[in-house]
Amino acid sequence: MSVNNTEDLKTLFRIENDDKIYKKFTPLTDAKAGFSVRREYPQNIDFFPLRKANGEPVTVALIKVVCREFEKQQPASKAPVFLSISPYDEYLADHYDYNFEDKNGPTKESVERSRASKKPMGLESSDAYFMDIETGQIFDSKGGKLHGRDVLDLFFDQHCDTVHFWRGLALRWKVSSKDGGVKFLEIVIQFLSWLLKCCCGREFKPKGFSVGIFKPYAWDDMRLLAIEKLNVLGYTASKNAVVTFAVLFLIFYRFFDFGQGSVSSLLSICIVVVSLAFLETLFPWSIFLLINFLINKKRQLLFLKIKI
Repeated sequence: MSVNNTEDLKTLFRIENDDKIYKKFTPLTDAKAGFSVRREYPQNIDFFPLRKANGEPVTVALIKVVCREFEKQQPASKAPVFLSISPYDEYLADHYDYNFEDKNGPTKESVERSRASKKPMGLESSDAYFMDIETGQIFDSKGGKLHGRDVLDLFFDQHCDTVHFWRGLALRWKVSSKDGGVKFLEIVIQFLSWLLKCCCGREFKPKGFSVGIFKPYAWDDMRLLAIEKLNVLGYTASKNAVVTFAVLFLIFYRFFDFGQGSVSSLLSICIVVVSLAFLETLFPWSIFLLINFLINKKRQLLFLKIKI
């Protein structure tokens, strides 16, 4: 069968109107062919979902399926199938907070028990499955054929496996490594920004909210601090740069006998001017480029898709 809209996709994935497993079929309004369904979590995993007093679950797995824009390929037209799954609190979807007196809400005991249990990780997949839009046949990334409902079952099992110690170990390690890399880059960027401020008397004043977080800085985003400037041998430099140079000069003087009789006065003046020029121009420019490089790497890491 060909797939042209959400109803065709529903038929392909064998979702019934009164489906006992994949419930509450909802068409997605922002997709030509897409829907969401909900599935209850099994009782044999380490996650305890919120439950009402009668035992009915409040937390379910929300699964979204979208047939992306068609990609013309030879000899057939194939479209990637986008999947996402995450825990979904049906009560908080319609309420600000829990009301334990409400019979339609979770019990206090189930909330406490659920918070103490492992929570399944949300997953996304955009390159694991493809659909032949002419025949409705679904293929995995290796070319194997699957039925639509099998895809939902496999994806749901992978989601549940994230709370299992062994089966979810590899995926949790990938996610934690990604998060750790992002945090490390953020620490390095903060340190370089501090170095720029303390040693060069400059700070960033970005014009947009996302600049410095997801987007690199523009050169005019880097501003001189409103601090006193000093004139050294006819060269005007920020106070921070002069103090930094003085500290470095004392270190060289103490450990390398720098600046004593073996160095001429003219050479000393040249060293001072060049050093200050370096702290005022080349050094801030180098830090600026390095910070922007790390921001781009952080953005790439943030949007890196983890294969499941």
